[in-house]
Amino acid sequence: MDKYLISIIMPTFNRGYIIKNAIQSVLDQTFLNWELIIIDDVSDDNTEEIVKSFIDPRIIFVKNKENKGANYSRNLGCTIAKGDILAFLDSDNIWKNEKLEKQIRELKIANEDVAFVFCKTERIDQANKVSIIPDFEPNMQELENILRRNNIIDMSTVLMKREIFNKVGAFDEEMPRLQDWDILFRIIVVFQYKAVYIPEVLAYNRIQENSISTDIYKYQKAIVCFLKKYNTYLEPEDIQRFFSILIKNTKNKMTLEKYVDELVDCVDLDFTDLYRILAQQFYQSVQYNQILFLWKKNMEKSKERTIFISDYDWNKMTIALYGLGRWGELIYSEMKNCGFQVKYGIDKKVKKFHDLKIVKMQEIPQCIDMIIVSVIYEYKEIYRELTKYYSGKIISIEELVSDFRFK
Repeated sequence: MDKYLISIIMPTFNRGYIIKNAIQSVLDQTFLNWELIIIDDVSDDNTEEIVKSFIDPRIIFVKNKENKGANYSRNLGCTIAKGDILAFLDSDNIWKNEKLEKQIRELKIANEDVAFVFCKTERIDQANKVSIIPDFEPNMQELENILRRNNIIDMSTVLMKREIFNKVGAFDEEMPRLQDWDILFRIIVVFQYKAVYIPEVLAYNRIQENSISTDIYKYQKAIVCFLKKYNTYLEPEDIQRFFSILIKNTKNKMTLEKYVDELVDCVDLDFTDLYRILAQQFYQSVQYNQILFLWKKNMEKSKERTIFISDYDWNKMTIALYGLGRWGELIYSEMKNCGFQVKYGIDKKVKKFHDLKIVKMQEIPQCIDMIIVSVIYEYKEIYRELTKYYSGKIISIEELVSDFRFK
């Protein structure tokens, strides 16, 4: 297998404190016929010094004359590359020793329409939360459908045929983020190539504080670029989802209006649907903020006054809580602190929640005096569904918080 030359492309910028780990993981590969092309995007730390401390003729170091971004650096590395097989490794990621060997073995026996091989990656975020991506084994149809909504492939896990990389058009240097998703979408959805999946963790990705994957402004711009390029390959519900993500992550009204103006002429989406999404997201954010304000206000009062007046005789009521997420946890804690009888929980997914007896919506006991719905955004729909099985009092979290009036 060593007759195949793998060109590994590593863009970097100010990663002197961590790049040695990435380089060492390449040097430790059991597959030996590789070249590592490191493109430094004008770092002003000790990145160059660290790279040059590794004495190996397979390591090639190139420094851009000016800062051009990761996509430009990756594309430059690919033009320098001598191998027919390309691999990509970010300078804050590392590989398992057998990563290249296992992947080249699969690529060697794959059909001609297979563009790349990929695997699982272990992702560690800034809060040290560990996740495995992907956490299931997608077939090709599932992968194509998923890529219309999201990306589950880390580029550092990909081993790709160079001829296909060139055919689909390399990395889009106008994309400020989501560049991995962009090129993978082109390969799988637009050009209809296939991929081979190895269901094993062979790469590790630790998200850095200054990573572009944490830059929300670049994320917004990337969503707009993605929609402009690929909206004809997306279903209406996929486009609506993209708009929802864009709205959710854009806090500035003028910026949001600018994005919408950019997209309405090129995206085939009914204006009624678009503005329904806009209005719904605005309403939800306002409602959420109002509830938080009321809760904070009442909690501040409760520190000074322990007696409150209410429209309900809480001490004599048997209470059920619908929705056992973040708001449910908060409501449960506060109700228990006040000595109220929260005895039942209603939730489709949760099996156990403190000392509550979990019941299905269809099995709500008639001994319950009140159900508190802790879900904010879908209260009306939940209310209608609950009334099919329960005839007692149902209140929203907004009503609950408003009812606690201290004196």
